[in-house]
Amino acid sequence: MQIRKYVALFLKWWWLLIIVPGLIGVAAFYNLDRRPAAYRATATIFVNQVATPGTVTYTDTLLDQALVVTYTQMITQPIVMDLVRTSLALPYNSTQLAAMISVTPVRSTQLIDITATASTPSQSRDIANTVALVFIDEQQPYLPPGQATSAIRVVQPAVLPS
Repeated sequence: MQIRKYVALFLKWWWLLIIVPGLIGVAAFYNLDRRPAAYRATATIFVNQVATPGTVTYTDTLLDQALVVTYTQMITQPIVMDLVRTSLALPYNSTQLAAMISVTPVRSTQLIDITATASTPSQSRDIANTVALVFIDEQQPYLPPGQATSAIRVVQPAVLPS
């Protein structure tokens, strides 16, 4: 007797099982279609500071890993963002520009990925590359003598995203 009730209930409301998922699918497609395109480009920098040039010790490795974490926090600071804004003549303030940038250390390495998200491919590439270069330039006065060119450098510039 119970099965007949379930079959009758299904036959009465079957159309809801088709219409509701269909409406949800159409609404999701419409919403995704209206979203503006966002392009991401990533530049990678390498941190390599040694106390004594020509030799690498365990302490140097620990220093590099600590610097990667520190630099990850420093890259989106307002002083760097202001210089990037000025360099590229961007219409954003420092806070808006920092929100467009994601900085992540590559786990267990001396690498830092700087990812910029923008509405055009060229703008995302230019922002990522400029942030990397400006940050490196800002760190040059603080680097040990003789390491100014090798301690922090771009190992993979951002390319034009598709």
